Amino acid sequence: MEILNDLKISKLLAIFAHPDDAEAACGGTLAKYSALGVEVNLLIVALGDKGRGELSDREFELNQSAKILGISNVDSLGYKDGEFDNDLTLRKKLTEKIRLFKPGIVICPDPTAVFFSHSYINHRDHRQTGWAVLDVVSSAVSNEKYFSTSVAHEVSHLLCAGTLEPNCVVDVTETIDKKIQAVLSYKSQISGDPEKFSNSLMGTSAGIGRQVGISHAEAFRYSSLSNSDSQI
Repeated sequence: MEILNDLKISKLLAIFAHPDDAEAACGGTLAKYSALGVEVNLLIVALGDKGRGELSDREFELNQSAKILGISNVDSLGYKDGEFDNDLTLRKKLTEKIRLFKPGIVICPDPTAVFFSHSYINHRDHRQTGWAVLDVVSSAVSNEKYFSTSVAHEVSHLLCAGTLEPNCVVDVTETIDKKIQAVLSYKSQISGDPEKFSNSLMGTSAGIGRQVGISHAEAFRYSSLSNSDSQI
């Protein structure tokens, strides 16, 4: 794996299935780009209505987390958890949102990651979201012949989080504390000792960082979607 240099873009859009997905997957990266002056936006596909606690709590926690990470805008497509597919309707909505935000970087879940050891099977909503994003950034978003109701936009860089096949890392040494603070703001979703949970997050980022000789990192599968100098 290589350390991905700071990409020269003005806007970033993270697209994830549920509130708290982006924070856990790439919160350090979001905070880092926000600190660099990049406009960081977040699009959530589903409401998080089937998670722990009340939906109103999760909405409040999402907004609190966004402030911590420096996210400029939070938007939602409003689907109910487990009740959406990578279909034409979702792809059209995602295409329109990406064209609206005009990001240079899109971050989404890696839909190819299914089995994490013996202990976790990746949530279907994560996989459906990832596939839909890949399908539109690779073709529809930059081609006005797809969904011609909005102006085409070319995304330069794609980062897939939660991947089992990373090819790069982002150095989040300076923002790991903000990531942990953002994740812990979802009090309704955390069971057990918050300190133990925080130590687990810190240990994971430290383990990734050790592979490339830095203190803390987040791993991604990177793809260049244009003639970019930053392709690895």
